[in-house]
Amino acid sequence: MKNLLISIFLGALFNSILGNFMTVPEGGAGVIITLIFAAFSYISLSLYKNRKRKKRTFLQEKLDKNTNKTD
Repeated sequence: MKNLLISIFLGALFNSILGNFMTVPEGGAGVIITLIFAAFSYISLSLYKNRKRKKRTFLQEKLDKNTNKTD
């Protein structure tokens, strides 16, 4: 849920920034553009957190394996 809220915020932020440099449609088209940016940021955030979790798990397993050898 936290990732979803962050991604919606980032989507709105990207849409706002893009609106300063280009003409962004108002109404329904603007909402769709915001949702597209939110989807990209959600996917990116999920992939980043998943990669970080896998790395942490790998390092923890390696540490556990090394501590079991010394026992």
